[in-house]
Amino acid sequence: MSEKNNDALEFDVEAFEAFANELRNETDRSVVILGTARLDQLLHKLLHVAFVPIRVGGDRLLEHEGPLSTFSGKWQVAFRVGLISEEFARALAIIGRIRNKFTHESTPMSLDDVAFRDQVAQLAAPLLPDKRFVELIAGFSNLPPGAKQDFRAAISLMCVDLEVFIARAPTFSSASALCVSTQQGEPSND
Repeated sequence: MSEKNNDALEFDVEAFEAFANELRNETDRSVVILGTARLDQLLHKLLHVAFVPIRVGGDRLLEHEGPLSTFSGKWQVAFRVGLISEEFARALAIIGRIRNKFTHESTPMSLDDVAFRDQVAQLAAPLLPDKRFVELIAGFSNLPPGAKQDFRAAISLMCVDLEVFIARAPTFSSASALCVSTQQGEPSND
């Protein structure tokens, strides 16, 4: 395992601002799909950093149709191996349920609809004490207060937190892994 430099730039501010601007100007359906896709990419990156690298060929765990190729598969493993908290995992589960509704229904939908408003309230509740969340909500002032602002701010904050966590996460290698060799890992005769 090797440590990363915590003084390095932890995430690309310009890229984040571009992402936030896109969320500001898109429909709710687009925001849900784009926001979840970004979280999915970051979870992929997090697992890629946490897993021992594959020397030959692709990573069948994370690639298309691999066991961890889905959004839910990624966040569940990230939670179970201690990379994200239970609260963060719950938030991702809520986002996944909202995303599934928006992607599998062709009827017009809004985050202000009763079914989504309650889920967004659950998503936002643990974030309300966070000053950054409140500041992000203000950044979406072009939208009416409520679920539309809260969802965008929650997605944005979760993406920032994942980016920073990934930047600070140690990398792993097979050098620190348990080995089958009888020389490594044998109890000492002392």
